[in-house]
Amino acid sequence: MKSLQLALSSAKEGTASFGSFIREGFASLFRQGSYPACDGLRALAMIWVTSFHAVEHYASKTGWGQLPDTWWAISVPMNGDVGVDIFLVLSGFLLGGALCEEYKRKGSIDLPKFYAKRWFRIAPPYAMAMLASWLSDMPRGTQDGCSKFWWTNMLFINNYWPTWCCFKYNLCMVHTWTIAVEFQLYFATPPLFALAWFLSKRLPKMSFSAIAFMLGALVWLACCARRIAYVLEHGKDMVDGKNMGEPYVGTLYRMAPYAAGLCGGIAVQEVTKGHWTMPRWLAYAMACLSVVILLLCCLIGGEPGYFGRSSSGASYIELRQVSLTQVAVGRPFIGLAQAYLLVLVSTDNAPRLHSFLGARVWTPVAALSYSMYLLQYVGWLFVFIPAYNNYIKEWLVGSSYLQRLVVAYQMPLLAMLGTFPLALLNFLFVERSSMIVSKRLLAAPPKVAPEVPVTDSKV
Repeated sequence: MKSLQLALSSAKEGTASFGSFIREGFASLFRQGSYPACDGLRALAMIWVTSFHAVEHYASKTGWGQLPDTWWAISVPMNGDVGVDIFLVLSGFLLGGALCEEYKRKGSIDLPKFYAKRWFRIAPPYAMAMLASWLSDMPRGTQDGCSKFWWTNMLFINNYWPTWCCFKYNLCMVHTWTIAVEFQLYFATPPLFALAWFLSKRLPKMSFSAIAFMLGALVWLACCARRIAYVLEHGKDMVDGKNMGEPYVGTLYRMAPYAAGLCGGIAVQEVTKGHWTMPRWLAYAMACLSVVILLLCCLIGGEPGYFGRSSSGASYIELRQVSLTQVAVGRPFIGLAQAYLLVLVSTDNAPRLHSFLGARVWTPVAALSYSMYLLQYVGWLFVFIPAYNNYIKEWLVGSSYLQRLVVAYQMPLLAMLGTFPLALLNFLFVERSSMIVSKRLLAAPPKVAPEVPVTDSKV
């Protein structure tokens, strides 16, 4: 009888603990961070990227037909790969500000703790998503690719190996090359700030923040130089083959938005404290230029990849100097525009944009964005693909262009509906759990007060 009561008591305590864990998990979905606008930007980036994959898949399944040929009607979702640049800007922005503050406060950072924290944040949900992708073979070829090359994903080198040239191999979760790029940039960031701290001690007339900002700017320029060199070497082949998407996955070619974010994070710290200022007319001019750049990227993308293959973009590709210039510096300037607008929002210089991006509706979407990105193709199996194969495919026979266009804009919604439950589970039980474990493992040990010797007060 006592054993039964003990078992019931343990079960009741376990149920209560589990319920508390779930409630806290759901509460964390709606908890805003220090920069609420970053939540809105992250949510929009995730929606944009997943919309691109869904619309591109739908257009290819329908034989493309009129959709890509009348490019302007679907230009926004088809340029959704720019969402990757937004993710990189956000990562650089948040990390740049945090490291700048930590160096000023301590004069150093705990490197093992820094890298361990990032690993716990990224790797466990990634591994779980990889298992789900392997079991479902989504995207197609993942089962074979992950069986052979899973280790390259876990080492975050899958944007370099296996080679992306000509798709000689089935790749493991082909879309996760972006995570490799991001982790490699995480790895390189502390040495950059350590160099800035070292130089600030040797150059007393320059502040640490100014040197760190300049080093970030040099990284941005180095990326531009690397892209320009590639275009000068391969430009003719790119135009002739209409292959304007190269280089695409290399970290050296994609680090400019991250570097722009680093500079933005540092700038926010200094502007907020009143150390840095900018003439109002210059700030307004740069804001207008940033908006123009982002509007253009919605129309023709980071580089004229899919746009160049459409009838609308064919003549654009023939403008060799213009199209190659876009390939060379398009993404770096898109990252710069995003970072600058993020600085304006974070320093209360764009209140309306701040109200939009900081709205609480974006917070849970942003919290689920990582798991949504990882599991987007697995989620297709539940709503997107069944709906297309069983209903939409037959209905599209003999349909008009307008009907096809309306369906194209419904595809992202179907894709995200299937992915949302999986992302929620991965967030609650894997992503959040790994963050809790990392906090406990990496927490500083409590300080023990020294014992005070007891003296006899009696005389």
